Amino acid sequence: MEVAGSLMELLLKVASHAYQAAWSARWLLVLLAALSLLLLRDYESTTRGVRAPIASRWPFEPYFLTGLRFKASSMLHLSAGYKKVRACADMFKNQMFKIIRLDSLVLIIPRVFVEELRSLPEHRLSLRHLQVHNLYGKSTTTDVLLKSDLQAKVLRHRLTPNLQDFVASSLDEIEYSTEKELPASQDMWTPFKINHALLHIVAGVTTRAMSGTQLCRNRHWLSTCIKYTENIFITVLVLRLFPRALHEWIAYLSPSSWITHLCLRRAKRILVPIINERMRHRSSPDGQSDRPPDLLQYMIEGAQGEDLEPERLAHLQLMVNLAGIHTTSAAITHAIYDLCEHPEYIDELRGEIEEVLRQDGGWQKGTHKKLHKLDSFLKESQRFSPPTLLSFNRIALTPLTLSTGVHIPAGTHFSVASRNILFDPDVTPDPDTFDGLRYYRARQASSADGHKHDFASADGTNMNFGAGRYACPGRFFASMELKLLLAHLLSKYDFRFPHGTTARPPNLVIDEFLGPNPWAKILVRKRHGGVRMVES
Repeated sequence: MEVAGSLMELLLKVASHAYQAAWSARWLLVLLAALSLLLLRDYESTTRGVRAPIASRWPFEPYFLTGLRFKASSMLHLSAGYKKVRACADMFKNQMFKIIRLDSLVLIIPRVFVEELRSLPEHRLSLRHLQVHNLYGKSTTTDVLLKSDLQAKVLRHRLTPNLQDFVASSLDEIEYSTEKELPASQDMWTPFKINHALLHIVAGVTTRAMSGTQLCRNRHWLSTCIKYTENIFITVLVLRLFPRALHEWIAYLSPSSWITHLCLRRAKRILVPIINERMRHRSSPDGQSDRPPDLLQYMIEGAQGEDLEPERLAHLQLMVNLAGIHTTSAAITHAIYDLCEHPEYIDELRGEIEEVLRQDGGWQKGTHKKLHKLDSFLKESQRFSPPTLLSFNRIALTPLTLSTGVHIPAGTHFSVASRNILFDPDVTPDPDTFDGLRYYRARQASSADGHKHDFASADGTNMNFGAGRYACPGRFFASMELKLLLAHLLSKYDFRFPHGTTARPPNLVIDEFLGPNPWAKILVRKRHGGVRMVES
């Protein structure tokens, strides 16, 4: 296994280095062909039949130029569209607008329509079909999402109800991973690319819950999960530059697509033997009494039909990591950047952590649920820096008619401008001010329905995790993981910006995707003492 893993590691490095060589004369030919087809793109196919203004399009501007500008300034385009329809006070609740991406037009609907659309079945209004469409399924191997949603069902119905059983193992992995990835000096500040370290910490903690102890410290598996996700999104961003008619050829020439497929083969090589062993163990007389407590085991137990194939299970496991590792590590990186910019919250949050642990006599299964100030800070951090500017992404598979009489043809791709909603003063008072205890005070003021202000809540105003029956099924685990990890970091480490820096590094925004600056360094120092993060 070690030799095979090293060989695959070498192949991945070769493919990565090939990236430079791939930009040769043949790419110039492809680019010329693409430019000739850009003018012929059928942008309207994704919103045809719905009349709505296009945000930030200049008079007589070709669609592809608007799409190029959206790639670099999507926040400005969305804000312009949102403000334009909001200014129509009498029509605002029913008004829509469109944005132009390089690959399509997207209809942006107001949040008032979410309530009537959120419960429609998948065969009428589909999240999965749009995910595969947006991720160019065949080119990125994500078309498996159309074959099965086993992982989502198991997350929702098995892992989330048993979340308390993952507290102790998550704490143990956090302790191990942070000691491994973060500096140990208590006497000097160390410059550190915190995003890189947190990505590897989150990868280990997430894998512990998803795949178990056999893989959470396996460097080949962790590297595969990380590179799989990164290269899928590189491939997506590259393919969006070209018409769909060229995608098969572009993917064939693209090193990021090669690496994605290599990662999938490598994941199956690592995971299929483990799945086969677990299946054999399950059929043995003692198999039921010694089941590993992780999502993979839940998936094996819940699989039926083709989902029982070990290669299918391995592929679906990789899809879980695609959705979970980078979004969680981005959220914790954003939170650390925000703490460095707003250090006045550090003592407040540390005080809550120490008080709750004192009351509970150490970490218990439900202790993280009592960290309401920490939860509020994470939610405010996510309000400013969500993983995406758009949410409630759907494609209509059948024609729809809204309560206002607006007709949505089949094939329409629509979304909600989720970040703009959270910066609407009618939704969030004083929205441009970072208030880390905003949701804590809202919880205190409405204790009867305080859960509505939880980090993991998904409703008609806060849709960072989606809305309706297909809201992110892993959000409760992500919330638990983030609170345990941030509590540990605050208890064990000090953070600050380098001398002379007071503002957090600007986020990276490409199309609708938003992420933390991966190159920025902060100063890290281990604290004297601190709270030991093991369950009592």
